Amino acid sequence: MSFAMWRDPYLLGFMNFTANFFIKIETGQNIKPIDTGFAMTDAFTTVSNMNGRMILEVAVNLAEARDPFYMAGMYDATTVTLYSVGLLKDEDQDPLVIESTKDAEFFGSILPDTDFRSSVAGAMIEKTFINRVKEMQRGIYA
Repeated sequence: MSFAMWRDPYLLGFMNFTANFFIKIETGQNIKPIDTGFAMTDAFTTVSNMNGRMILEVAVNLAEARDPFYMAGMYDATTVTLYSVGLLKDEDQDPLVIESTKDAEFFGSILPDTDFRSSVAGAMIEKTFINRVKEMQRGIYA
């Protein structure tokens, strides 16, 4: 990802929530906030090949300011994550689940051995995170 992508409020909200959620899951929620910060810094450094502390500082500032694009990224990441771990069901009335379910049904018709929930989760990621990356590649900075 380009430098601009590591400052994008939506992408940072999405990545920050996702990483934070799985850090908590992996540690059984037995992790101190300072250690979560170190883990997040390491994660951002690893995936960006940049200064993870700087990226995390931008994310924290956006979160504290309740930036609407950051919050939208967090909301979408919450939806994807809760669906992926089974806490959000196909029958729930979340718009992202409903729209992604339609895509998964189509892909299931052409790839019948595909796990349905995995297909829905993949469609959700495509509609949210990957779509934003594509927008940035096209120069759309909403």
